Amino acid sequence: MILRFYYDIVCPYAYLASLRIEDVAKRTGATLEWHPVLLGGLYRHHETADVPAQQWTANKVKLGVLDLHREANAQLAPFQDNARHPQRTVTAMRLLTLVSGDARVSMTKALYAAYWADNLDINSPEVLGPIAKTHGVSIDDVNDPDIKLALRTHTDAAAKAGVFGVPTCEVGGQLWWGQDRLHLVEKALGGNPTIEPQ
Repeated sequence: MILRFYYDIVCPYAYLASLRIEDVAKRTGATLEWHPVLLGGLYRHHETADVPAQQWTANKVKLGVLDLHREANAQLAPFQDNARHPQRTVTAMRLLTLVSGDARVSMTKALYAAYWADNLDINSPEVLGPIAKTHGVSIDDVNDPDIKLALRTHTDAAAKAGVFGVPTCEVGGQLWWGQDRLHLVEKALGGNPTIEPQ
């Protein structure tokens, strides 16, 4: 079966899901497809606020941050709050659109590490340039009109399929949103997860 993983580097929960999604696919024999999309584009399609947390109560924000750190600690994931969050990730997501296969997976991991483990500026050419070069592309390639269109098209297609946020997993047309739903995704793929969500 095919497991589609929709993500944007800006989302810390998508980062945490990215650290586990390959194991889910491996345990179930699923073919994993990494689908970069623009979270902001999904929000606009579904007429959601660009930064939903800005509408939360102070205590919800506080508990949300605490929950995020609890999840990262439970996964033993390298994680630190990025002082620039939320950053625009359009350039990073265009870079991911430029590559495919193993290169996309490797670049995704590098970009997530830059944002969520190393607390770097994901819009800085000094950060993105070397990541692009390591993966066989140039940061200048993100200005190609075809790449811009491809990312918009992928995002629009995801939104029309019902994807409204990240991380979202799709199996056989069914969607699951959130990194805490991966045990349900695994069950849908015929697996028998023994570890329930943290």
